[in-house]
Amino acid sequence: FYGEFLFLTDAAVLNTGTEIYGVVIDEKMKELHELCSSIKRDEYDMIPVYIKGKVHNKPADEEGWDKRIKITSIDSLVNPSDNSILKPN
Repeated sequence: FYGEFLFLTDAAVLNTGTEIYGVVIDEKMKELHELCSSIKRDEYDMIPVYIKGKVHNKPADEEGWDKRIKITSIDSLVNPSDNSILKPN
């Protein structure tokens, strides 16, 4: 998946341009957030990312986006300041 990632306090989203997914908050999401934090210009800056993940529908009794994505791997990020590609180690 390619999209813009944002995590604020207790909610994370991935906007692909055609779909917006809630991102499952787990260790992989926290790892992505940590990588993005070093290149964000401000707390609301959405960082373009390339990830792999699994999509599922949210449970009917929960709030949030209809579709959720669980990140399985992080391929790369795009630095919004200079459009350089950053690969995690």
